[in-house]
Parts: sequence; C-alpha cells; structure tokens
Amino acid sequence: MELQVKRVSKIIETFERRAKRDLGRVLKKQALFLAEKIPSLLDTKSATVFLYKKDLQSDIYNELARSGLNEELAEEVIRYMGLSLIAGNKTLVMSLKQPKSFLFSLKDPQIVRILAERKKYELSNYRGNLTGTTKEKIAEVVAKTVMDGGSIDDIKKAIMLQAEKGVFSNARAELIAITEVGKAFGESQQMTARSISNATGRQIFKRWITVGDDKVRATHARNASLGWVDINQAFEGTGDAIAPSSDFRCRCTMAHSFTND
Repeated sequence: MELQVKRVSKIIETFERRAKRDLGRVLKKQALFLAEKIPSLLDTKSATVFLYKKDLQSDIYNELARSGLNEELAEEVIRYMGLSLIAGNKTLVMSLKQPKSFLFSLKDPQIVRILAERKKYELSNYRGNLTGTTKEKIAEVVAKTVMDGGSIDDIKKAIMLQAEKGVFSNARAELIAITEVGKAFGESQQMTARSISNATGRQIFKRWITVGDDKVRATHARNASLGWVDINQAFEGTGDAIAPSSDFRCRCTMAHSFTND
C-alpha cells in the first residue's frame, strides 16, 4: 500500500510540475499582450467613463479571446486534466488488479464530455474561471494606476508586475496546476472505483492520506483518521468525496482496496 501511495504522489507531482511550466508560459504571453494592448484601448476613450462603466473587464476578455491566448490557456488546462484523468484511472485499475477493460481513453464519451464541459466553462465570460479572474484583477490594477495619475508606461509596468507576483505569475501557474491535476486525478479514481464496483458487485473502500507534516489541516487529518470508508461515502472532516480536497493547495491523496483492514 505504501508503494501505491508513493507512486500516486510521484505521478501527480510530475504532472503538476509540467503543467506549471506550460501554464506559466501562456500566462507570461498574456501579460506581454495586455501590457501592449490596454494602453491603446485607453487612448480611444475617456479613462474616467471607461473605467466607471467597467468596460475594461469586457475589453480584456474580448482581446484575450481574439488573440487566441484565452483558448491557449484553456487548452493547456484541458490537456493536463486529460492526462491526469487517464493516469488516475490506470493507477487504480492496476492497484486493484483489474482487467484492461476498465481502462479509460481520451475518446471515451464520459471523458470527452468532462473535458468539453470544462473547456466551455474556461472559455466563457463567467466570474471565477481563469479569464474571469484575470480580467477582474487587471482591470483593478489599470483603474488604480489611471486614477493615481499614472502614465502609459506606469500602466504597462503595473500589468507586467502581475507576471512577478499576480495573475500572470509562476505562483498562479502552480496553483492552477495543483488544483486541476489533483482534482482530475481524484475524480478519475472515484469514477473508476464505482465502475469496478458496479461491474463486479464487490464493495470498494477508500482511505484519505495526508503528507503527514505540520501543514496538514485539522479537517484533513480528521479525514485520514477515519481509515477505510465506502467509496460512496464522503469524508466527514471536509465533506469531500475525493482527495485532493477542494481546499486551497490540498496535497492529500487516496488509496483504494477491496477490504477495509
């Protein structure tokens, strides 16, 4: 079991590292693009009216969409989600020693649907998705710079500063990677476990596993203390059905077994 847990952690960490690299590359391109584009947009309108009407958020979204950078970022997220879904499925099938018939592929209807829905969400103008967060933060930064009497160069610098410690930074790329890779891996394992259980008529148990250091949240430690629970049961510490949790930067994983001892 310990070997299984280490294998899962290594797979997730590898995908997270690669996703951080590729997402970070696109975020930097977005920063450079908007640093050049936004000043020209401001030149065409009264800055006060422009910012008061919050038109800037819409313009940021539209410019990123037209440039293809919104699509490029979404594609990277979807690519790593797909890899993680397949890896989570394969890891669980192997650990439970089940036949290859339980393996997913990127062409399976449920996987195609999951990825298509996520891409549609990320390409939408919804508050809270990747571009939604970007447009709100950059509009806020530009508005403050303009209202403080900043020049065009000041606006560019303020946007590029976000590439160091903001929405275009490596820290954000890492956060996106950790969230999307881990969540996809856990969801894939949950789907696979249910599929195997339904097909074989056997009960499957899952166990929450923390990294065991002093950064583990009390609620996550509570999940781990429950030991083996049925795959359809939520972990009462956080209320999550899978690990990693929906909590910020969760590093937990799950183990599965046909027995609960």
